Amino acid sequence: MLIKTTTFDTKRLFCWSLAIIISGCNSDSKIHSANPEFLAKVNGDEITSRQLDAEIKSAQLANQTDAKLRAQFLSKMIDRQLLAQESIKLSLDRLPEVEDAVNSAKAQIYAQTYLAHKLSKLSSPDEKEIESYIQSHPETFSHRKVFSTTDVIFAYEPVALELQSLQALVSDIKSLQAALDERNIQYNMINGGFSMDAMPAKWAEKLKQVKVGDLLFTHDMTKVVVKSITNISENPMSDQNAKTYTAKVLTELKKQQFLTSEIARLRTLSQITIFDSKATVAN
Repeated sequence: MLIKTTTFDTKRLFCWSLAIIISGCNSDSKIHSANPEFLAKVNGDEITSRQLDAEIKSAQLANQTDAKLRAQFLSKMIDRQLLAQESIKLSLDRLPEVEDAVNSAKAQIYAQTYLAHKLSKLSSPDEKEIESYIQSHPETFSHRKVFSTTDVIFAYEPVALELQSLQALVSDIKSLQAALDERNIQYNMINGGFSMDAMPAKWAEKLKQVKVGDLLFTHDMTKVVVKSITNISENPMSDQNAKTYTAKVLTELKKQQFLTSEIARLRTLSQITIFDSKATVAN
């Protein structure tokens, strides 16, 4: 049996304007400490401590309060502001592609902020909800399955290799190796493993049917990982871990349900006109 999923381990970053970050620290820059909120002025444009904190937080670095790190980030923000000012002088901020990028980023930020505001008001799962979920999902908790695998890893090149055709062609790890060898595709093999609770919820029903020898295909933008199941065992989850895990799952489900219902509500209250006859919009 073959199971396919596609995952993209990617993050999308949105910027208010075009930004070019120049590394290094400008020793000629002066920091005025008269008002701790304002860390610098660049030709009259102020850079605040709140802006600096946001920049460092978005970088997801450790030691965010380190003085040297903050000085480096402030220097980069000053450099960026200088370049932004020059861009405005040349009216580059009025280019259609720049305006489109700024408007798209604004819309994304506004939408994310609205959702964060609404989601913060959702109630947390109570003990009854948690216990009910645990009892109705024994495959994840009391009979949690742990899968040992042999992973075959190779580059994802959709032009050179049609992955769906490969999946239809192979049935076990030996036929997979033969198919890759025949196509001169280099691959690595390592031992791996995963547990039922570590996989996306949509995999739960599919994994109930998996047996030793089955292949599971997954890929991201750069590589394909084919997992050959070599062993399946049971390893029950502890009560505390089960409750912690379930609370996270139910919280995420509540967020998804709210998002679906809120979008439906807003669509009902809004007038939406599609001018592109070829465009299809999901309801």
